[in-house]
Amino acid sequence: MDSNKAQLEYFWKKKEFVSFVLCILVFMIHISSFAPYSSSNDAVTAFNKKAAFFFNESITRFAVPMFFILSAIAFFRDYSNKKYFSKIKSRFFSLCIPYLIWNTIWMIFEIVCSYTVISSFFVGREKFSLSVVNILKSIFLAESNGPFWFILYLIVFVFISPLFDLLVRNKYVGITALVALSVVPVFEIPVIENLKIDAFVFYLLGALIGKHWFAAVTKKTSRTSQIVSVIFLLVYIFAKNVFPTYDYFALPFIKIVVFTMAAYSLWSMVDLFIDNISPRPMHARSFPVYAMHINVSAVICKICYLLLPKNGYMAIPNFLITLILTITLINVFCITFERYLPSAYALVMGKGLKKIEKKERKQIQV
Repeated sequence: MDSNKAQLEYFWKKKEFVSFVLCILVFMIHISSFAPYSSSNDAVTAFNKKAAFFFNESITRFAVPMFFILSAIAFFRDYSNKKYFSKIKSRFFSLCIPYLIWNTIWMIFEIVCSYTVISSFFVGREKFSLSVVNILKSIFLAESNGPFWFILYLIVFVFISPLFDLLVRNKYVGITALVALSVVPVFEIPVIENLKIDAFVFYLLGALIGKHWFAAVTKKTSRTSQIVSVIFLLVYIFAKNVFPTYDYFALPFIKIVVFTMAAYSLWSMVDLFIDNISPRPMHARSFPVYAMHINVSAVICKICYLLLPKNGYMAIPNFLITLILTITLINVFCITFERYLPSAYALVMGKGLKKIEKKERKQIQV
């Protein structure tokens, strides 16, 4: 009993830390600090182009697939159709309510930016067209809150979880479905392409792991796996940056395999140092970073551009300052918000799932 509890606690600790890292990677995709800078020096321009690719493309693109995998593992580790409605209830508080709240907040923010002088801080953004349809699309389909397409998919996946359960109930059927869905994009069917089939594939993979191999992710990986994982990530990043124009993902199946390997490598690599990481409140604030980073960072990035010398050498300093300052300000906001309005904070940040997971951990019987 003690051993199983310890392993499960290890999984939650590791998942929390990895989720925070993934949020940072997603954040890095959206930092636009390189765009405003230009330089008469061709070498500086070329360097900034490579730096932008490194930060925005090469080390970050497997983050969302890994989020889908981890979300499905956590959801399906103890799933049964008898728990369907309790799962719906918990995700209503941890996903649906925050989704609607943040979509509304950023819709209002976009409207304000569209019709006031604040718009000068957001060059290139289309003006929000006030209409009932656009308001509904912004609130329910995250039209004004780009990163939340991921949350929308998670909500949909929760509601159709019996379908995923049916596919993975037998692991061989699950593996067959996984392979079949992985090759479907090859046929370039427009309707399927619009559904982001990759999201289904990665979530199905996580469901398969959660259902049949959950014990494998609650244990430390071997030292050999950890070293191989580091090597794989280094080779992947090196190849991506040395040959940036090469179409690695001409076949969607290759993209899915590579991102899956990258996700496993990060999960395994963390075991090298996870014992030295103590649980910190900051690690638990991955959702606020995810929910707030785009618009907060856009303001900070513009302020940095106005204050720093306007030459190409400032692109990377702007990127790093924007990254660090945004995370810092979001954490300060969370500390203040949680201290003075704890109930509102829990509602807005989807803390219901955390409480449920904590309760489930205490109730585990072996």
